[in-house]
Amino acid sequence: MCETESERKARLVTFSDPFTNSSNVAKLARISPNTARKALNALAEKDLLFVDTEMKRNKKYRNYDLMRILRD
Repeated sequence: MCETESERKARLVTFSDPFTNSSNVAKLARISPNTARKALNALAEKDLLFVDTEMKRNKKYRNYDLMRILRD
């Protein structure tokens, strides 16, 4: 699922903040913004997160798995 430590940290942050962005993940996971961005994009490619691809900057990443669990 998560191949790197930064992906694991980013994934964990999305459970406390399911609608997040790379700067929030960087701050909460204590990793660089660039590393957070790469980790979030890797998780989105694995369909673990949803990202709005129309945005060029300030992308929002969403953890819909968590939202489904809370809804059901």
